[in-house]
Amino acid sequence: MYNPSMEVKKWKTVKTIHNCKYTCTSANDSHLFHVQNNEQEKPVDNVNGQWLPSSPSSSPGFSAVCYFYGREIYKLHQGQVPIGLIESNWGGTNILAWMSPDARKVCNNTASINDQNTPSHLWNGMIVPLLKYAIKGAIWYQGEANAGEPDRYACVSDFSTINQ
Repeated sequence: MYNPSMEVKKWKTVKTIHNCKYTCTSANDSHLFHVQNNEQEKPVDNVNGQWLPSSPSSSPGFSAVCYFYGREIYKLHQGQVPIGLIESNWGGTNILAWMSPDARKVCNNTASINDQNTPSHLWNGMIVPLLKYAIKGAIWYQGEANAGEPDRYACVSDFSTINQ
């Protein structure tokens, strides 16, 4: 299974990735932003991170799925549209931490956990500050930290509404 925080340099299933200098180019107008891990009890206004131009030195540590998604979007637009990729993930966390309080109400979930998996804490610290951006596309990938508990989020039939 794919870990959403897996970096480009660790993506072993694609032979051309072994040497990132040939695939992680700076010949496009893509920029990368990695949101630093930040759990918050209440929504915050800003995230910590830095925009970097896509290059052989910045791309290897970036989310592989995010990077290649952006690269394909860039190709689709024939290099005419600048692409900003925002990576917001925390390996080993469960879906409840990433759900908005409203989405949790829909699921009638009142779980109480006190770590990075605390319900809505990663939503508050790592997603809410991004909502002010004009985001035109998003990839949502839930890892396997709570794959054995699908009933916790089975109430959401349309995952595009999970974080409204």
